[in-house]
Amino acid sequence: MAKRKPTERGHGQGASEDPLDLDVTPFLNIMFMLILSILAMTAWTQLAMLNVQAPQIGGGGGGAAPVENLSTLNLTVFVLADGFNVGASGATLDGNSEGRTGEPLITKVEKTAFGKKAIDYDYTRLQQKLIEIKKSFPDEESMIVSADGNVPYEVIVRVMDAARRSADGKILFPAVAFAAGVVG
Repeated sequence: MAKRKPTERGHGQGASEDPLDLDVTPFLNIMFMLILSILAMTAWTQLAMLNVQAPQIGGGGGGAAPVENLSTLNLTVFVLADGFNVGASGATLDGNSEGRTGEPLITKVEKTAFGKKAIDYDYTRLQQKLIEIKKSFPDEESMIVSADGNVPYEVIVRVMDAARRSADGKILFPAVAFAAGVVG
């Protein structure tokens, strides 16, 4: 019978009975650095938050208390593919009231930026119209934005910015709600 050498594993004579210990220090170092890098990345990530009111779902009087102080203005800005319409109290202030049949109240304008001409929404005229409405209804704070389905999101955000504050910093309509789609 052949004898085992003392360096070979086994239960024979001269074999070590201590189990092998794994060195997990490099693994823990990698995990520690991974956690630190993830924490560092999340610290630099900035999230933009928009303060928007979701439309309220109302029931047909199932024991709910009546809502006090309902808005009498019901101001709505319709964002269309070719401009803005502004509606209030169920009526739409469209181009018909100013002799432009079938056109929006505030049409798109041609702007020049970096030497290129582009047609864009006229946020300045929209803001001027909202300032006129605010003068007539100084206590009103809510407004509804209703957009066409193919209007880019950045246009909606710029409409909300134009509606919240005037150029001189006065608050116009800070409570903005979204409607389901273009109605008028």
